[in-house]
Amino acid sequence: MLEDLNAINSGMVEFGCSLLGKSLYDLTFAPMGGECVHPYAYSSLVQALEILMKAAIAEKHPLLIYEKIPKLTSKNDQLNEFFKKARSRSFLDLPDLLALTTNYQIEYNLLEIAWINRCKIIHIGHSFSLDYTYSGLELTFNVIDPFIYKFWNRSSIDETTSFDSETPIYLVEHCLDYNINFKMRKGQIDKDEDIFPRITEQHYY
Repeated sequence: MLEDLNAINSGMVEFGCSLLGKSLYDLTFAPMGGECVHPYAYSSLVQALEILMKAAIAEKHPLLIYEKIPKLTSKNDQLNEFFKKARSRSFLDLPDLLALTTNYQIEYNLLEIAWINRCKIIHIGHSFSLDYTYSGLELTFNVIDPFIYKFWNRSSIDETTSFDSETPIYLVEHCLDYNINFKMRKGQIDKDEDIFPRITEQHYY
């Protein structure tokens, strides 16, 4: 069964990064998708972060992301029995576990705020004051982007291109307008674009 868990966990990075890219795409182009797209995208962004933190921890050992390890009685279908009975660790348990297993620190307060916002969206909708685009981009480039770059050499802006190749231009423009300190790879923004003169060396990895 351990081999099965390792195989499943190996797909967590791809799924988490894909969800991250789709969330950023939706945050970037939300006005075209209706009023519910913003909160949906923010909630998905926090979910992507949870999956990616678990993926990093699971690379050390796949059972570390579970707080309840069940006693298995089946010999033929252990994997399904495991997922039926096991309980994965909660979102707010992950920063400490990540630090203990990988020595990588994520500021707890930022995650707590993100988690509270996500819970509000899931349980009571989005009828509260929150700039979803700003909050989502702040979470991305203060927390998620340095994290995935450190562990897997991946870029949040890169992850958006599979949904629309033009997304990086508008995403970077949002970051510049919000004065969010983002990072990207050189060559992602064409020199002919209007926003290119606003990009400095500090915006590159």
